[in-house]
Amino acid sequence: MSKIGKDMYIEFDPLDQRLILRTINDAKSAFSAFTFRAAFFERCRTPSNMGRQVQQSQEDDEDDYLYKCRVPLRALLAVTKTRKGVVSLRVRNEITADHMYLSFEFRVENRAGNISHVQHKIGVVEADSVQAVTNQDCASDLLAIPRKLLQMIEPLKKTPEVALVVNYEAMIVTLSSFHHSSAEENNVVLQSQSASLLKTETSVGADEFEEFQYIDTRDTDRGDNIPSNVNSEVTMVFTLREPKAMLQFCQSADEDLRININFHWGGKPIVFKTDTPIFSGKLVMATLDFRLLRGTEVS
Repeated sequence: MSKIGKDMYIEFDPLDQRLILRTINDAKSAFSAFTFRAAFFERCRTPSNMGRQVQQSQEDDEDDYLYKCRVPLRALLAVTKTRKGVVSLRVRNEITADHMYLSFEFRVENRAGNISHVQHKIGVVEADSVQAVTNQDCASDLLAIPRKLLQMIEPLKKTPEVALVVNYEAMIVTLSSFHHSSAEENNVVLQSQSASLLKTETSVGADEFEEFQYIDTRDTDRGDNIPSNVNSEVTMVFTLREPKAMLQFCQSADEDLRININFHWGGKPIVFKTDTPIFSGKLVMATLDFRLLRGTEVS
């Protein structure tokens, strides 16, 4: 999530015993949310006096019983960075008269087998959660394991932005490098053609995906708000590092889980999501408006 935003919004629901982590970038073009259920943790519990507060909040139709805070991701990364010999990690919320903290308590074993305890505290502030609202009705859908998608991404690892082209007539999905041309007049039409730039492309057949559902019955008589060829092909341009980070995490968590990619056409969000018995994740990415791609070739 550090690949996306500067702050993490944390929400804990003591009723459903779930932890939700969210972040959004400054441009509001990328949003990520992960929900971890109680089964993800070795232990998940709330203070004994929480039950009364939950009951009262439910009666008042409020969500005051939810624990919500915002924490700087830079500080969080410094604490949770990879370290050797970690036996366990306990995260607790601490509230004083003046401050709120998240306490991270590590049990670390050295080479001699001795156990030491390391504690870090990060100051947090109360904050409402952020949320991305997207309409996924009538969205096309691709389903694949993370490894398949990472294989498509690997040749493009040094490309900041990519173009995902789904050709329904040819039943081919293509991922290619995309470069903004700084030489274009008025800086309005974005080109990805330049003799001085390396262009890379990977393509797979639709049968390589576990599911390939393309909506080809859209009404194209809506004027300039929808691509004229939307029922046969769509092109979506977005930054690469956020989806790559999500796919890498999902693969490390469970190589057999599935990733859904929901999309409409360029200019509408593309959504990467997964759901397992112990956690779920969603990444919402803004895409380049299809009207900015007219007269260009993506390669």
